[in-house]
Amino acid sequence: MKIIIITPVRDEEEYINFTIESVLAQTLLPYKWVIVDDGSTDNTGKIIQSFLDSVPFMQYIHVDDRGYRKPGQGVVQAFYEGFKAIKHLDYDVISKMDGDLQFGKESFQAIVERFENEPQLGIAGIVRYERTTSSDQLKRVVVPNDFVGGPFKFYRRKCFEDIGGLISRAGWDDVDIVKARRKGWTTGESDSLKLFRLRPTGMAKGEGL
Repeated sequence: MKIIIITPVRDEEEYINFTIESVLAQTLLPYKWVIVDDGSTDNTGKIIQSFLDSVPFMQYIHVDDRGYRKPGQGVVQAFYEGFKAIKHLDYDVISKMDGDLQFGKESFQAIVERFENEPQLGIAGIVRYERTTSSDQLKRVVVPNDFVGGPFKFYRRKCFEDIGGLISRAGWDDVDIVKARRKGWTTGESDSLKLFRLRPTGMAKGEGL
């Protein structure tokens, strides 16, 4: 299966290296990885560009800073800036993945194997751990059995097309699950691997783009 990843980022200089290193270490590499820099004011863009010559499947897109955050809407708009660059390509799985994550080297392989073994699986992810601003301790993010969190979300192409893609509004990662299940797809996170979100929750900077 060919995986395409789109990663919207904004002011991720503290975290983006961890995400890039996690992707490059995968036992199954993506067919294409488009990182959309949604108006970063720090060194995020420079860090990403430093990898471009050595990573042929990576593409960088810069979007001018709009000057304000658009929670929910901003991240989806940035995603679709990346989607313009890949919509002509052949792929089996498309992912919306954040730029402040760290995950094990078999994560993409495990997700592809789930899609291969579960024909009705439409949206997949892995269990996420986060820290709050008040603690350095990583805690599992408990979600309903059929939910897949927005930071690391993989769609079977047919499911993505069935639901009409992502809706540009806050709560988009709830809406897509509801739409997918109404269309007969199954959804859910696997707890066989762990995903770590490095940016503490509750930090406005960068969140929601």
